[in-house]
Amino acid sequence: MPIPTTGPRTARIMIIGDAPSDLDARMGKPFQGNSGITLDTLLREAGTSRAECLLTTISKDKAPGGKLSFFFDDARCTKPNRFFLESLRT
Repeated sequence: MPIPTTGPRTARIMIIGDAPSDLDARMGKPFQGNSGITLDTLLREAGTSRAECLLTTISKDKAPGGKLSFFFDDARCTKPNRFFLESLRT
């Protein structure tokens, strides 16, 4: 299931993750679980909140087994494959 971008489109801060985690996929939102706790702590220390930020991931779908290399045709992960390019269109 593709994970949608969340937050105000007019946000002054945009936070981009690489791909959704298992928990992100289950919750249908980016930056859940430990990554979300860390993000919320850092944002609070910076004097802002998650609600003021636009949150998204580069890939909208979770890679099988959490292996981002699934989305690339080369070992160095520099040449995106069709799965990655299709995830950008959602």
